[in-house]
Amino acid sequence: MKIGSVAEVVQSLQRARAEAREAGRPLARALFFIGAGCSRSAGVPLAAEIARDLVCRLATAYNLPCSDDSADAAFTALRDANHFAGVPTAPDIDWYGVYDAVFQDHYKTPDHARNVFKRAISSARGQINWAHLCLGELVSQGYCSTIVTTNFDLLVLEGMAAAGVIPVVSDGLESLGRIDGDPDYPQLIQLNGSIHTYRLRNKPEEIEAVARDEVASACIRDLVRSTGTIIFIGYAGREKAIMSLLKKALTEFSEKEVYWCSYDGNPDRIGDGAREIMVGNPNARILLKQDADRFFFELCRDIGVGSPRFVRDPLGSIADQAVRVVKPTGQGTAKDIRTEIERLGQLLGSARESAEREKNAHQIDSLLAVAREQRLKGQDKAALETLRPILESADPVPAALADAAVSAFRIAESKSSPDDIAESVRLSLLAAQKADINTPQWAIAQSRLGDALLLAAAGHDNMTLLERSLDAYEKSLSAITKENDPDVWAEIKNNIGVIHWHMFELKTDKAFVDNALQAFDEAQSVRTRRDQPIQWGATQTSKATALFCLGEDLGDVEILTTAAEWLKEALEELTKDRLPHEWSVCTHNLASIYATIGEINNDIESLNTALDLYNVLLPEEDPVYPTNSLGLLKNRADVLASLGEITENLGLIDEAVSSYDSYLTKVRDLGMDLFEKRAEVARELALSVREKIASKE
Repeated sequence: MKIGSVAEVVQSLQRARAEAREAGRPLARALFFIGAGCSRSAGVPLAAEIARDLVCRLATAYNLPCSDDSADAAFTALRDANHFAGVPTAPDIDWYGVYDAVFQDHYKTPDHARNVFKRAISSARGQINWAHLCLGELVSQGYCSTIVTTNFDLLVLEGMAAAGVIPVVSDGLESLGRIDGDPDYPQLIQLNGSIHTYRLRNKPEEIEAVARDEVASACIRDLVRSTGTIIFIGYAGREKAIMSLLKKALTEFSEKEVYWCSYDGNPDRIGDGAREIMVGNPNARILLKQDADRFFFELCRDIGVGSPRFVRDPLGSIADQAVRVVKPTGQGTAKDIRTEIERLGQLLGSARESAEREKNAHQIDSLLAVAREQRLKGQDKAALETLRPILESADPVPAALADAAVSAFRIAESKSSPDDIAESVRLSLLAAQKADINTPQWAIAQSRLGDALLLAAAGHDNMTLLERSLDAYEKSLSAITKENDPDVWAEIKNNIGVIHWHMFELKTDKAFVDNALQAFDEAQSVRTRRDQPIQWGATQTSKATALFCLGEDLGDVEILTTAAEWLKEALEELTKDRLPHEWSVCTHNLASIYATIGEINNDIESLNTALDLYNVLLPEEDPVYPTNSLGLLKNRADVLASLGEITENLGLIDEAVSSYDSYLTKVRDLGMDLFEKRAEVARELALSVREKIASKE
């Protein structure tokens, strides 16, 4: 399975909406399939948490003695009383198995189930989270036509209503017949019912019935057939029957764009059902470590939606609803109703006028709000221009630092022009000099500034930018620790390692490599191979490449051999199937190490290994950076020339010259003068070697 990104989801939804508009349809043919993970941040407990609560209640109800008040102790007491005999307990209690058994053997009636879930959902105290507000906004702006949920809560419906959307609702199997496979109006399918449904489908046998239901099967098939993009978020795929329906439909329509967002960092730990519906589909991707709120925040930002209007412009949202209220004509009661409606309009008008006056009275706050909204829509250059008067003023502007740093990072990340990147970094540095220090906001801003500076330094051999980036990262670590934010801390440590590695390339001081390796090791204390194999592999690649640079500089074959072993380990995780670009880069680096070993030792075996690896890469086009194939041509030509010289094989030298010619043609087309001169020198050297060998014959 290939590893995907939020950026790919963004592009898929953008294409879907553009196609819908070209066809004159109001909604993109995109479907979100969500599970309990989407509701967790709103306070709605997951199945395992519900199971823990229920075993405590059962132990109390059955008057069973417990060693303490924990769920584990309650489960042990219940098991000793011959309950849950079939639930695995090694190495840990299977709380999902407990969940199933609770409803199978104890809370068996529809009333029981409904009361349990009302109690669980009420524990959220009526809260709604960012994910559901964004989901409603995406529907309202035409990026999605159908949402399928296995949850019993009403958060999807509330999110859509907050965005002004009242969808067609299927509340359980009984109402699936009203769902349109190719809709022109938003649809919400609560596949297992909701807290208002008489019969919730939460028992295994009840969920199994879904797979046998002809209406459900036809509904899922029609939806999949008519949908181009399907996004799973917050869903573990634990219900075999539902996954069976999806597998059947996605096997029939096998090239749909499918994105499975996993909370886990290890792709090998996704469920069997998810794996089955994705394997064999060339357009399926898994996204790792995806928290629902963060996923929708990034999705809405990058797609240009920004924050939900319910948050961004609450008065405008209410006003849109208010204008829909009809004013009755006539006297008496009709006049009283009309007066109340007109009073609502006056109140809203006064509120909006007051908000506008407040906005004008606090110009800096107003500019910050505008810039933040621009940034949330992905308009980073515009956001920096909005912030410019504040950033260039003499007054301290701590609130502007985070927004400026994030925008600068995203401008650098988007491969904007060097001038745009330089200006964005300059403005961010101005803000950084004035900001309050040692606050969480300041620390995050410093880490984003470090990101922007590191990206700005890439490919420019700029020690000053690298030093400034390192300084920003080290400042951020005053508030971002391994304990309070391990993932961000590990990312910063990884980037510090990259900085020291690049510093070594500019100033060949071994201390830089030592610092890099230490930072990479610290990053891997969080990015473990077991829990985050993809991130571990990326750090392992950087770690090996830094060591490669040292070994190449010293001409130390032992160091180079260690670097090669580290890259081989990385390639076990960064496979071609999962991450073709990362696999290509890692394999290219491994080939270069063997080529270097061969050059140092005149070792034919190492040179042949390098050539074999280059030949594996040669037909491949790097999906992220197609120009990487240029470096491959040059490196392969160098290896052919070396092998030809050592073995006195004119055919290999002729092949090397041909490869140099292909390389030179491409770099001349691109106007890469420096690379052209280097290749010409290498080509002439290969020809002179050929002439010497030929003269011996």
